[in-house]
Amino acid sequence: MGKVTVELQTFDEWLEANAHFGAEKLAAATGTCGASAIRNQLCRIGVKVRDVRRGMGLSPMKTPEGEAPPPPTPPPVKPTGKRLSADPAERVVETQLAAARDEITVLRRERQVLLGDQGRQQTFFEEVLAAIPRLEPAPRIKRAPRTKRSTKPKATLLLGTGDWHTGEVVSQEQTAGWGDYNWPVQQSRINRFTEQSVAYIETLRHGYDIDDCVVFFLGDGVSGDIHHELSVTNEWPAPEQALRGGMLLGEMIADLAPRFDTVRLVYITQSNHGRLTKKPRYKDAGIDTHDFSMAHFARMALSKHDNVSVDIRTESKALVDVAGWKFLLEHGDAYQAWMQIPHYGIQRGVRSEAWRRMGHEGTEFDYLVMGHWHFPFSIEAGRVFGVGSPKGTCEFTLKKGYVSGASQTAWLVGHHGVFARTDFNLEE
Repeated sequence: MGKVTVELQTFDEWLEANAHFGAEKLAAATGTCGASAIRNQLCRIGVKVRDVRRGMGLSPMKTPEGEAPPPPTPPPVKPTGKRLSADPAERVVETQLAAARDEITVLRRERQVLLGDQGRQQTFFEEVLAAIPRLEPAPRIKRAPRTKRSTKPKATLLLGTGDWHTGEVVSQEQTAGWGDYNWPVQQSRINRFTEQSVAYIETLRHGYDIDDCVVFFLGDGVSGDIHHELSVTNEWPAPEQALRGGMLLGEMIADLAPRFDTVRLVYITQSNHGRLTKKPRYKDAGIDTHDFSMAHFARMALSKHDNVSVDIRTESKALVDVAGWKFLLEHGDAYQAWMQIPHYGIQRGVRSEAWRRMGHEGTEFDYLVMGHWHFPFSIEAGRVFGVGSPKGTCEFTLKKGYVSGASQTAWLVGHHGVFARTDFNLEE
């Protein structure tokens, strides 16, 4: 007797159609009684109906004398074995309800799994943040007291930084001496930028009252893994790049904090080198990036500084107020070019952006500042600025035919807008 899978619906129909001449023998053969019990027994052992009847001496095609009235057609059976209503309309509703219940059950299970994963991730994230060392505030540096007759105009120091590419290694041998970059070089150049900014501000304080400092960090804080060559030549994996870069940024802000009443760090997280996917993305692009982690590491490192605030901006274009002037900040990778600054494309983009925002109160901007291109530049009559990079020339830029020096930028912002721009050369 061969074993096969018995189709429940077919066997139900057969059992009801032939119950008048084989049910007793079939019940005796299976050691049970009742149609559902017989069906379950046969399903469990996987036996063909015709083989059972032949074993009992019954022919599947033979019927006793006197034709039995045909049984009523049973309603269809769901895979669960539950009978549906004979009314077609009710059957549709019952089927939809059953599908909805099944979907709810699946969603509840998935929700439990996701909540468990979220809880574990939150715990891990909190443990990581708790392990970040907090930088101790240095004593405030006293400045000469203001006299009542002082007529110095007020101004705010604005520092433009970013494109640190923490973790990238640039070889002097492979760039014929034009480029040199690694972790010690990066630390040295950022420290030099801090020292130059302090000297810059102390000089300008002879003519201006400068109490506040705003730092724009314009993304690409890490080297990342978007190119295979970076993945195999970086000094550390991307998460460690974010941690080291965040601590270095925190140290830079901590060095500036004693010299000002307030210091505000505005970090633009949406950039290209920090992203977690090789292909650019738009949904959650400012969150699914190592720059988001680096910004939070810097925030935690500075948590003891009561005069420092950290503003983490995840949108692609962030509008920031500095001394009453509106600055539109972005990384700059939205403008297409092949390793040359697309001045015309940037000009078109800026004018289009200004036109789009015209008439929408609270969205207009006075200046646009970006990074990405590793060159300091100013266009549109001093309304659009590009900030350089401390990395300088690398193997890629050299092969494409140009050399970019390591630099970062500073401005003053006063009653008449931006002035006294300086691009600091960070190379020795």
